[in-house]
Amino acid sequence: MNSFYWSEKDVSFLRENYQIYGSQYCSKILNRARSSIVCKANKIGLFISKELWSKLKCKPYHLLDIPVDNFSVNITPESAYVLGILWADGSVEKSGKVRIGLVKQDMNDIECVFDKLGKWKKRDKQLINRQLQRHIGTNSKILSNFLQSHNYISKSTSSADSILSIIPDNLKHYWFRGLFDGDGHIRKNRNEFSISSNYYQDWTYLIELSKKFGMKYHVRKQKLISKAGKEHSSSCFSCSHAMSMYKFFEFIYFNYENDNIGLKRKYKEWINRKSLFIEKSKHENWRINHAYRFLV
Repeated sequence: MNSFYWSEKDVSFLRENYQIYGSQYCSKILNRARSSIVCKANKIGLFISKELWSKLKCKPYHLLDIPVDNFSVNITPESAYVLGILWADGSVEKSGKVRIGLVKQDMNDIECVFDKLGKWKKRDKQLINRQLQRHIGTNSKILSNFLQSHNYISKSTSSADSILSIIPDNLKHYWFRGLFDGDGHIRKNRNEFSISSNYYQDWTYLIELSKKFGMKYHVRKQKLISKAGKEHSSSCFSCSHAMSMYKFFEFIYFNYENDNIGLKRKYKEWINRKSLFIEKSKHENWRINHAYRFLV
């Protein structure tokens, strides 16, 4: 397309939509650069007032790349999982930015999960002495405001009770699966898993889950001073009881073989550990039960 030529149809579209939806929308529909859209609009006397510009920072609801209904009303296994991993590793800003970055090999496992929820911006980033990273995100004040209302900006010091309250019970295990994929870890040489966070993290939501399952757990906090004199603080929720571990992982990985939502490497870690647990149960006569299914 000749970027200098404007047909009557294009100009008509611009007159009807520019002052309602703004330059970004017109740019997408007309397949022109935003600078070209703004320049032509100004030439034909179309301008956006400060009040309208403020409103246009939020796209019209039906034009959102990531419809917020996918997270607030029409919750699916995919959106419950994404809400969980965003709680663990995501970044939410008041400006409207919602982002998450993972090692690209891990992101390859779950990128399709994000894609089912809308159109995300993606880019790869290579840091010195680090594995290649892939970042996925969007700029949506509506989605950001929704996540803020459920403590996603203060998640390092808040409990996740608010967001969990809107997720149906039969989908909650996907949220916890996302949480574990982001912040969870299984110790290689010990029957222990942990979920790490900020020193001031409120672990109420995991403590409540543990009580429902009858799981034994520990909450540990530590502050370390480096040789350079810099303080490093953290907190972690951990479980080192075999039966408790079994209940937790059978809960979060319920139906994984069918839905394939989540990081494959972490699921394989559990499957390898699970086989050892089952063997142990034969020799020590402790019975594996499936009480966890009351939440599924």
